[in-house]
Amino acid sequence: QGGAPLGDLYQKISDVQALGALAFAHKKGINFFDTSPWYGVGLSEARFGLALHRLPRDSFAVQTKVGRFLVPDAQARNGTAVGWLGGYHFGIRFDYSAEAIERQMQDSLQRMGLGRGDSVVI
Repeated sequence: QGGAPLGDLYQKISDVQALGALAFAHKKGINFFDTSPWYGVGLSEARFGLALHRLPRDSFAVQTKVGRFLVPDAQARNGTAVGWLGGYHFGIRFDYSAEAIERQMQDSLQRMGLGRGDSVVI
């Protein structure tokens, strides 16, 4: 299941709707989930974390992406400054250095509340 809509890409959705969609997908056998810090500038990963950390870890695979750091947006525009309808109060800074990629992966795992990811896209 793709995670961009859970970051308020096409419309703002509630946490209840997002978590319900993920739970329903998993119940119906969907077990590969794709997200990114970019999706809702952190919102999608956080929603995946709320849904997935309750499930047995071997019952799903999760993929995220690296290359972009989330940085605070002092104007608190909820992701609208970078093209989202909602999302968190962050902007984006690109960094593809080895150190940055490692840190970005750690940040993503923290947002998702997971001890490991299964796949990463650079």
